[in-house]
Amino acid sequence: VVGGYVEHGQLTRDPASIEARGGLLPMGYWMCSGLAVMLDMIAALLSGGRATHEITRSATDETGQSQVFLALDPSMHGAVEETTSVLDRIIEDLHLAGDGVRFPGERTLETRVRSMAEGVEVVPSIWEEVQALMVRGFPPKS
Repeated sequence: VVGGYVEHGQLTRDPASIEARGGLLPMGYWMCSGLAVMLDMIAALLSGGRATHEITRSATDETGQSQVFLALDPSMHGAVEETTSVLDRIIEDLHLAGDGVRFPGERTLETRVRSMAEGVEVVPSIWEEVQALMVRGFPPKS
């Protein structure tokens, strides 16, 4: 899977090169770029926040981003069984795409159950950094 562009429009999977160039491909490559632009427009218009092109690369200036959340309740339209059936068929088809293909959040419950039983999985080097911060008194007491 190719993830972005480097110099002269060459494609790469190297995250450091992509980050340096800023040429990340949209999810779904070009097929979803139109959807991404449309969602950016809708979010900016509905929230009154900044559109993607207005957000700078400065980590200290990442404020005012547009965010819109939708909560849908299909049961309000009465056809709960049909809704469930449609969703089940979509998920079944997604799973047919290949081993390990799943929808976003599909493993969330499984991960939570495993974490509750075995502890939260953490990268050892990051856990060491967190522990070192705690020993030094982070977060500072007010």
